[in-house]
Amino acid sequence: HLYTHPAFRHGKLGKAAAPPFIVLLAEGRPLTLPELAGLLGRETRALRRPLGRLTGHKLVALENKTFTPGLRWEEALDNAARVTGAYKTQARQRDAHRSERRAFLTRRQNSELRERLAKAA
Repeated sequence: HLYTHPAFRHGKLGKAAAPPFIVLLAEGRPLTLPELAGLLGRETRALRRPLGRLTGHKLVALENKTFTPGLRWEEALDNAARVTGAYKTQARQRDAHRSERRAFLTRRQNSELRERLAKAA
């Protein structure tokens, strides 16, 4: 469920920050940047910015050139979603989808009604 967490999808952490974070959690040991890049099949430079955002929000700790999940990463993830506005964005998108869905259903019902009226005439 971490890939779909609002902090990664709608917040400023970005989708690119989820894979290195999840790999760090899964490995359960400190990883250097080259190790992490190797496990993800990515170049180290592609991970610098996402890891910077993760460390900035205390989801990941950097010590002695190794990365580990932050001690209170679950709380930090929630906090990151809050401060980046991810929960508000998620709510706006949900409301917009609901509104679009209602409009679609109304158009469909109107179309079906027109078809029935045309057949009856």
